Amino acid sequence: MRKATLKHFIAANAAVFAMVAAPAAIDHFYADFGWMPVANAADDGGGGGKSADRSGGHNRPDGAGGSSKRPDAGAAPPAKGKTEPWDPDSKPRWMNDGAAGGSTTSSKGGKPIWGQDGLVNPATGTSAELGRMNVSRAPVAVFDRQLAEAFVAIIADPKILDFYKLTVDQIKALNLDEVVRLDSPLVNLALLKDYLADGKIEVKDADGVVLYTLDSANAPALEAILLGSASDKTIPITQDTVYAIYKIITKAEPTANLTAVATDAEAVRVEILYDHDN
Repeated sequence: MRKATLKHFIAANAAVFAMVAAPAAIDHFYADFGWMPVANAADDGGGGGKSADRSGGHNRPDGAGGSSKRPDAGAAPPAKGKTEPWDPDSKPRWMNDGAAGGSTTSSKGGKPIWGQDGLVNPATGTSAELGRMNVSRAPVAVFDRQLAEAFVAIIADPKILDFYKLTVDQIKALNLDEVVRLDSPLVNLALLKDYLADGKIEVKDADGVVLYTLDSANAPALEAILLGSASDKTIPITQDTVYAIYKIITKAEPTANLTAVATDAEAVRVEILYDHDN
């Protein structure tokens, strides 16, 4: 009888201890990892509803439970255990190309720095807006996949190569809306990256056999055409643009004639825009 009583006493005390210690242990766990239980999220300033005009959630009165306003740079995010400053303008990890230049804060009306580009051309002291060419910061695996897709498209319709072999003057004389070409920024930048690596683009089939080659001999305006095709239709291409793109995709200081490439690429961009609008 005594043994049974002692076991019951020990079990009862263990249960009481677990009830007291568990909440503290959970809080410590979440604090260590910077996570927050869902139940605490609303109590810590986070909104509870899906709709943007709801700020309280969980049937709280209007104005309670935090704000949907984006926090200021340097303010801590609403999560327990976060002690380091948080910068909402910081660049996503996959876009961290490691290239130097630019500041770490926004200076254009709250636009993220990775959207502002931030690569300063030492020749001009300024940087360019890249627009959709910001995809040039995509991982290597993405570029490899886009290059392979470009080769598949070219092999399926070799007339695509005719566009890249044109001169700038020839492009100006055409209606590009009637020309077979590749419009995707990533595809054109993948081709440009491949060209800048060794001065040629070798279109290969699935077995690695070279079927077509583009180089400066048969495609004298290739760099300009690739840049003009990859850019936004409404954002001018300058030597700052060429500097930023070349540095991002080659991870080195550009050695090309930036002004000459920019002039021709801008002419291609303008022609694409004009033909598209007319």
